[in-house]
Amino acid sequence: MPLYHFHLRTPDGLERDETGLVLRDLDAAYLEACATIPGLSVDLLREGRDPMACTFVITGAPDPDRILLEVPFDERVRHIGRPTTPASPAAATALTRAQRLIVELR
Repeated sequence: MPLYHFHLRTPDGLERDETGLVLRDLDAAYLEACATIPGLSVDLLREGRDPMACTFVITGAPDPDRILLEVPFDERVRHIGRPTTPASPAAATALTRAQRLIVELR
């Protein structure tokens, strides 16, 4: 399975992910980035940084410096409140938390 890196692009520059995650494919990397955005957005807000100006830059095999995908925070945060009914109690809890975070972000 390939190794993907999730670099964080902010207005201050690129914060490189030197560790990365081993995931089955680029779709799994995209879903991982999307799942991380709400919690990281709250952390950025607490630091006085604007999460809406941030993007995950996903790189990976075979060239660890080649950009495979970019996931802007603003697109995910705006759409996070629109999923259908969660499939599990854990997903319902995560959805409720995400909806509260959206309210805080706005």
